[in-house]
Parts: sequence; structure tokens; C-alpha cells
Amino acid sequence: ILPAMPDDRFRNRPPIYPIEAQLHDQHGSVLLVIHVSESGVATGVDVERTSGVDILDQAAIAAVLKWRFRPAMQDGHTVPFDYPFKFIFEAK
Repeated sequence: ILPAMPDDRFRNRPPIYPIEAQLHDQHGSVLLVIHVSESGVATGVDVERTSGVDILDQAAIAAVLKWRFRPAMQDGHTVPFDYPFKFIFEAK
């Protein structure tokens, strides 16, 4: 299987670091499993490993649900694929 990957043509935007989290010095990383359909859209998202801060996890989920992907390929056909992706929220 050739795995799915974010499609650069659509300028997928990273999640916005919520102001509330920044003000409270909340940071962390969240590991998501994005369920990518045969057509390259996210049909769902699971939190594999939480950041420990719900607002950060929700920001990551909201972002990837808008993303477009190059679908996974198997034997010349597009297939659904579970794509793991990690976001790191940290103050700059």
C-alpha cells in the first residue's frame, strides 16, 4: 500500500494555537489518527495520544477535518487509510 498523505495543492493549514491555551502557558503534543477516504477527505479523527489539554486536542482535530489528502493506493486503486499525524503546540 502506498499510504495517504496531505495534498500540498490544497494548502492544508496547521491548527491555530488557541489564545486561551497560550495565555495559560498550556502546551503539548497530540497524536491523531486521521481516517482518510478513497476520495482524499478526512472522514473522522481519533486521538491516539492526548496533549493533556482538551482545547489543544480540539484545535488539532478541527484543523485536520478541513484537510485534503492524496488517497492511499493499493494495486492501482484508491483505498481508505488511517493516517497518524502528530502536532506539537509550544510557545514561540
